[in-house]
Amino acid sequence: MASAPVIQLLLDEVMGRAAAVPGSRPGSAIQDLVLSIELGVFFLVWLREWKRVTPRSLPLFVIYAANLLGAALWCALGVYIHLLEPVPTERSSTWLAFMALGAVTPVIFPLVSFTAFSREAPTPRKAPLPYAVAAVTAAGYALVLATGADLSLGGMLPKELWLTPWHAADGRSYGGEAHGVTFDLMSSYPCYRGDSMFVMSSLFLVSNMVSVVVLHSATLRCKGPAKTAAWRLRLGVFAMLGNCISILYLLVVFGLGMNRVFDVFHALQGLNMAACFFELRSCLRMSDSDAKSA
Repeated sequence: MASAPVIQLLLDEVMGRAAAVPGSRPGSAIQDLVLSIELGVFFLVWLREWKRVTPRSLPLFVIYAANLLGAALWCALGVYIHLLEPVPTERSSTWLAFMALGAVTPVIFPLVSFTAFSREAPTPRKAPLPYAVAAVTAAGYALVLATGADLSLGGMLPKELWLTPWHAADGRSYGGEAHGVTFDLMSSYPCYRGDSMFVMSSLFLVSNMVSVVVLHSATLRCKGPAKTAAWRLRLGVFAMLGNCISILYLLVVFGLGMNRVFDVFHALQGLNMAACFFELRSCLRMSDSDAKSA
């Protein structure tokens, strides 16, 4: 009971500071808090599945646990970002941490998709290629994030992304324009700096596409419960892909503000994450005989 006034004072202090920050998104911060709690609960529930783990499912158990933890921490830090660094014009330590945590899921999830439907224990020794790809991707992203490298190939990549014959994302600060900000690392699309949200989002898109291919292969190879789970996961990941792409269309084509765009994105992502979690838990609980029917 005594801690309640202290918490209220901290909340008042944070909200007071946020009110003075141009582009602050309190609603999006609350949504990220909800997503962080959701993912944290999933992480704890996942850990309780330890007694069901077999040698075949151990890689899935460990890798997806890391995925859930990284995603929960990313959303937790997103609360701070939405309130106090909503349109960062320069990199900061918190922004770099936010980008690094955001890359955990796109780096790991294709590996999760692979290990969920392997016939045998998919250890790095038995299946080195997927692990090597994940390691190289993580190292490459860490390098471009740390350096903020220009990935436009010397200006060769397009400065505008045409979404329809009449609408193009032109690199402006979609979240900060109303506050006199012309460029920021969060909402300027396209932006080819290695420490920008655009680059990290592009990594998400590639990761989702790779995961869809991996899961499609599983649907062709598997039978019975494994085939059904792979089909459902493929559908869920494809929905995540569409949700990521929709951000640009909602901003540029339909003219919604960043607050409304994040409302839609967070709501759909929360539903997708829950669906994928329960499907992956069914994969973990799948008997080895069902898994080997693939």
